[in-house]
Amino acid sequence: MNLEGGTTANAEVFYPATDNHHPDPGHLQTPNFFYYYKQVFDPGGFTYEDTDASHTHLTTGEIHIGNDAHGPWAIRLFVRGANGHIVHIPDDWLAVGGIHNFVHAVAHERAHKRHYEEVSWTLEYFDWYPPAPGVDDDRDRVFDVDEENLFGLWPDMSDSTGAYANLPPDHPDYGREDRECIADIEALGHLLPEEGLSAQDWADDGLQRGSRDEAKFPWWYWLKSVPPLNQPCHAHLQTPVR
Repeated sequence: MNLEGGTTANAEVFYPATDNHHPDPGHLQTPNFFYYYKQVFDPGGFTYEDTDASHTHLTTGEIHIGNDAHGPWAIRLFVRGANGHIVHIPDDWLAVGGIHNFVHAVAHERAHKRHYEEVSWTLEYFDWYPPAPGVDDDRDRVFDVDEENLFGLWPDMSDSTGAYANLPPDHPDYGREDRECIADIEALGHLLPEEGLSAQDWADDGLQRGSRDEAKFPWWYWLKSVPPLNQPCHAHLQTPVR
C-alpha cells in the first residue's frame, strides 16, 4: 500500500462479520459472513435466516443457515466399533471456526435434506399416525431396519452413541439424535477437503485474523494431547453411512 508516495507497507483488510453493509443480494438484510462465505463455498440450495439454529424444512426441502454458522463450533466425531456399530469416544471433538463452521453447517443441513428425500420422508407422518412395531420404535426418524443394517445404530435408542445426551428436551433434535449423528458424519466428509478455505476467510473474527498456533490451525482435535493438535488420532467416519 502506498498512500502518499515514498514508503510502502503491506496491509490486510477485514470485514465486520456481523454487519450487513455488503453488495446485493442481501444488502442490509444478511450478515457479511454469510454473503462472503457463500461466495467461497456455495453448493446451492440454501438461504440465510436470522435464527440461532440452522435448520431444514423437511417437507419443503428449504435449507436455512442461521447465525450458528458463524464463530467457534465443536463437531462431534465418530468411529466404527469392533461390532460394526457407530461409536462416539467421550471428548472426541473437532473444534472449528470461521468459514469452516459455515461449511459444516451447510453440509450438515444438506445431509438432512438428502436423507429425508432418499430414506425417511414417510416417517415424518408418524407424529400423527404412529408406526407399526419394528418400523421406527425409537421415533428418531430413522427406519429400524436401516439403523441395524446400514448405519450401525440401535433401533431401540434414539441416541445410540450417547453423543447428544446433553440436549435439553426443548431442543429441536431431542429424541432424534441418531439423525443428527448421520448428518454430522456426512458433513465431516464435506468439511475436511475444504481445509484450505481458511486462506479466503477475511472476516474480522475469521481464520486469517490475528496470530495463530500452527499446531492448532486451522482447526484442532480436543482429544489429542500432543502436537500437532490439528491432526486426528482416530479414523473418524466421514462418508454417508449407508
